[in-house]
Amino acid sequence: MLIYILNFLSIPIYRKFVKDKKKLCFLVSLQLFLILALRNDILCVDYPGYFDGFNYIASLPFGDMVSRLHFMKIADLIYPYSFESGWVVFNWLIAFLGGNFHTLLVIHALICISSVGYFIYKNSDCPWLSFTIFVSFSYYVYCFGILRQMMMIAILLFSFDRIKNKKNMQAFLLFLLAFTIHRTAIMFFAVFIVANFVLTEKWFKLYLLFCIIIGITGPLYIPYLIRIAFSIMGKTSYISKITGITYNNMTLLLFLIAILIYLFAKDSIFKNKTRDNLLFSVYNISLVLSIASMYSDIFGRPNQMFYIMMIALIPNVIEMQNSTELNIFRIETWFSKFCRIVCNIVTKILEFVDSKIISKITKKENVFGISKFINKPDNEKLCLIGKFSVYVLMFTFMVVSLHGDEILVPYRFFFQK
Repeated sequence: MLIYILNFLSIPIYRKFVKDKKKLCFLVSLQLFLILALRNDILCVDYPGYFDGFNYIASLPFGDMVSRLHFMKIADLIYPYSFESGWVVFNWLIAFLGGNFHTLLVIHALICISSVGYFIYKNSDCPWLSFTIFVSFSYYVYCFGILRQMMMIAILLFSFDRIKNKKNMQAFLLFLLAFTIHRTAIMFFAVFIVANFVLTEKWFKLYLLFCIIIGITGPLYIPYLIRIAFSIMGKTSYISKITGITYNNMTLLLFLIAILIYLFAKDSIFKNKTRDNLLFSVYNISLVLSIASMYSDIFGRPNQMFYIMMIALIPNVIEMQNSTELNIFRIETWFSKFCRIVCNIVTKILEFVDSKIISKITKKENVFGISKFINKPDNEKLCLIGKFSVYVLMFTFMVVSLHGDEILVPYRFFFQK
């Protein structure tokens, strides 16, 4: 686990010394790529299937491989390999060019991390915090083993950038490419629709109410609708996995994040068709799918293509508090008063710690620059408190969720096969 802890702790340190946004994103992306590229091959959740599948696809002559490809359904491979055609071509090309399975893992890592790094560079106002959320919130772990889905998400992040910049043809071609890697990419078509509208405060409230109603009344019809969807998709084997409603922490967390974003940024995020408005619109798609995931966990993984927007959205909302035009204290509300109380409590605690504990131990005042924080205006204090809180929560989440996982024994140069 040490390498993961060091990786996580190093990110804000890089921010301390590297002020240029582009250089910071490149440096952190390079580190994340090297950790992935140097790992042992067997550190892959679905290693046997992907490894044996690679060798099987590599053995196919070109003509035979092409004859097995389909666009709307999976390629015609022998059991138990059920891969989409894009993944088959990807495997075959690497083998044809002389690569092995580890070559595939390295190229896969390059695609995933370059996509995430580019997404953060283009969409995040606080890149170091975005990277820490990405690393700790299961996405980075998925890069180790959930190969097709993470490659699909990586391609869709490139597509999102094209959608944001109104390059719809390029975005659609990337969307089709992602579909050939993992068919659940079809859900991302919803982004092309929501990108044509501005999410207003009124529509967000109505949507949230709609989700709550579905959450309450869902047991009456959601299992039936999911069975129909699986039948249409040809995934009849998944029907047996449909359960009664099972509440999970992820659904609760996604709704909580959406509500907090609304409370902190409602006076800025809903005003016009901005980058953050689009990020929030795409993120909100995950709320409906998270409800579906309570009946079938099959919806849990594809939902990540939507709530990955949080890696830019959360830091952006926190960074808004630094702005005199966008911070929450511009307008007095019950929530802004609550945030001011939080700032005052934190200030009092730090004043006490600095004067009564640290200064007595060190015989000096302001050893850790606490007075700089104390003298800041409340909006800047709130921004710093937000960044620190998210960082600590993400670190805790990462350690707890990965504790005891085999993926924490990572490296090729330490553990040769």
